[in-house]
Amino acid sequence: MNRPVRLQGALFGVIAFSGATASVLLPRIPPQLELLTMAGLIALIGVPHGALETAFARQKFALRTTRAWGLFSLGYGLLMLCVVLVWWRLPVVFLGGFLALSALHFSGDPVSGTPAITRVVQGGAVLVLPALGHADELARLFGVLVGPGAARAVLPVIGAAALPWALAVVVCTVMTWSRSRQMSLELLAVATLACVAPPLLAFALFFCGMHSARHILRTVTWARSAERRLVVSAVFAPMLGIACLAAAAWRLGGDTALQPKIIQLIFVGLASVTVPHMILVEPIRLAGWRDE
Repeated sequence: MNRPVRLQGALFGVIAFSGATASVLLPRIPPQLELLTMAGLIALIGVPHGALETAFARQKFALRTTRAWGLFSLGYGLLMLCVVLVWWRLPVVFLGGFLALSALHFSGDPVSGTPAITRVVQGGAVLVLPALGHADELARLFGVLVGPGAARAVLPVIGAAALPWALAVVVCTVMTWSRSRQMSLELLAVATLACVAPPLLAFALFFCGMHSARHILRTVTWARSAERRLVVSAVFAPMLGIACLAAAAWRLGGDTALQPKIIQLIFVGLASVTVPHMILVEPIRLAGWRDE
């Protein structure tokens, strides 16, 4: 395992256990400030991890000309639009699909050599385990995102899975301890954060501190040294585009209350890029990241 990935995993452990401890010992900050802070973290750290996929696209599809990049961008945008349309017309399908795809994608975070069952358990932990201690808040968040009716259709499934998932965390932590302390401690850190911290805080710290940070490190390692300048420069144009889309959506949102608007912007935006992002990244992840 390379040193940057090992250090990033240790840093995430510190962040996760600190976030969980602070959630227990310190007063909770006002909800609007908490939401704005989480949105800022995701925008500054989470968005660049997706923007880096232009490096994967360039190699996978041999994109070299303006026309090729234009066709790629058009296809990417159409996939995003399809996801937004599903959110608008089929909210139950949207929520269930987003959670399932996110869990699958997050299962790629653990280091090379992690058993498949541990990957599955860690990938779903941040999405399922909040139902143990924060079921009401999870219901409120899902209700804002897709409406109360759609939320009620999905929440019982998550609630029923939460306790077995927690037991699976314990079993997998014990099973992997002798193989790799890092595997066990990362799983334990994700699970502790998800169980103890409020759902939005837990998701933001996980998404930025584990998923996005690890993906960025792996992308830089994966890219050929001659392309690393492209990897860095690739971040800026997509970030600018996302910022413009967010501003337009904010403007078109009318007089909707601040908190629901931000929640929808964050999670519908993340969901819309998850499908094309996975199409580009998952084949490389399944072939094996260069963690060693």
